[in-house]
Amino acid sequence: MCPDVSNMQIEKIILHRVYDNNTDGNITPPKISDNFTTIEPEGLATLQNRIVKSIGEDSHSIQMRVIDNTEGSAYQICKSIIFASDDNEKIRLSAQLAHKLARAQIGRNTPGGILIIISGLIGSNNDRKHFVGIIKAELHDGFNVDENQSILILHLLTSLLLTPQQKFYKIGIFINENSTASSEEVDDNDYSILVYDHLMNRRESNQLARYFFDSFLGCDYSINDKSLTRDFYYRTKDFIDVQNFPEEEKIEFNTSLNSYLRNQQQATVLVADFGNDNFSPEIRDNYSNFMRSVSFPDHAISKDICFLENILKFRRLKFSSDVKIIAPSRNFDQIIHIDGFVDNETRIRIQGNIINDD
Repeated sequence: MCPDVSNMQIEKIILHRVYDNNTDGNITPPKISDNFTTIEPEGLATLQNRIVKSIGEDSHSIQMRVIDNTEGSAYQICKSIIFASDDNEKIRLSAQLAHKLARAQIGRNTPGGILIIISGLIGSNNDRKHFVGIIKAELHDGFNVDENQSILILHLLTSLLLTPQQKFYKIGIFINENSTASSEEVDDNDYSILVYDHLMNRRESNQLARYFFDSFLGCDYSINDKSLTRDFYYRTKDFIDVQNFPEEEKIEFNTSLNSYLRNQQQATVLVADFGNDNFSPEIRDNYSNFMRSVSFPDHAISKDICFLENILKFRRLKFSSDVKIIAPSRNFDQIIHIDGFVDNETRIRIQGNIINDD
């Protein structure tokens, strides 16, 4: 079930500075703030809206699971922040996250930046849930920080924080879905975790993202990714099948679906991406609504075609006359040419000569 990230209300914000690694591999201690940061209402609204946009519907955020729930893990620290009633305790706990990130970056070619810890409420008005958000924002020319004060202050937040240049930030959100349970009763299964990092979307850079979601946050991909990838394939085929498309268009859409899942460079699956690339705006909306109606997630999932490998190797065309054509998916468009449909006939050209008539 997808967590509801609408209507975010940030109640506390604290910023810590995490530095680049030393060339000798030693950790530079982070600069720790000892007070919460206050932001004008307009800037706060911008921050909330941009976070929701980054992790909400049709985003490339991925729902993950806790794999490290030991003492000192990010999960345990975030849980303690949620249940802490004392502001000084929340500040102390947030500092632990800054030190934990600094340790996670050791030995890696990762830049420093600002660690922003936020907490508050999220979800619909009749089902409000406590959350803790962790944002690592890398410094660049448009990200100005004043370190001469005890509180790290972000200037020009409205226009600069979480810029559209998404490679400059990473986000992890821990949401307590069991809002009526006490600290002793709640466990990691009661938490939804959403993680956004643009590096997770591409296969070749996926390992570069692991230090953030694995070493730092103590999370990993869902064990349901195989099933969800399979569901995406079959649900999308169901949608294509029930549409009033010409048969040749249905074949083209199914070819695109096959190619989308076989793309070895793409590490995630997202309904909005496939819809935007293949359907007109009206059909795209119908497709999104259809996928929601069958409870498929709006956010990205980690692509795992384990259950589909044999199916995706070949395209299979079946005709009303019981004739079947099986062709390799890798070059289907080059060897199978469908010229049209006339009077209950399909006109097809096949590259190659007949070598067996058994």
